[in-house]
Amino acid sequence: MMIAAIDDDRNFTSDLGNMLKMSISDLQYKSFSSANDCIDFVKDNNVSLVFLNIDIESGLCGLQMIHHQLRKLDRHIDIILTGSNQSLDCDTAIWSIQNRCSDYLCKPLTKEKLLSSLKNIWFNPINELLI
Repeated sequence: MMIAAIDDDRNFTSDLGNMLKMSISDLQYKSFSSANDCIDFVKDNNVSLVFLNIDIESGLCGLQMIHHQLRKLDRHIDIILTGSNQSLDCDTAIWSIQNRCSDYLCKPLTKEKLLSSLKNIWFNPINELLI
């Protein structure tokens, strides 16, 4: 399984990668600080899930552009938005629901939040090492 993350916080992407590797066997994980680099990677690889920081580009317009590029690909990709409680405003929440984002994880990320999100998205057993 291939998972990608777009976030300019290298500590967050490193922690996320470590948590994912503990819970998913045969995981390939790649993180990007540039949305364009991530989109290019997703185009060329069979990525199942993208963690997308809502603050990586300039507000909702940037988020919409990234989301549009990912959805334009002819395959199903789950998208989990990440960010702070302060970043999630009403417009972003409504937009994410209308555009089939799979979840929103508030920072700081915990093992429990990540595990719960993955179970809700995929409805299959995730290794309980995270608990």
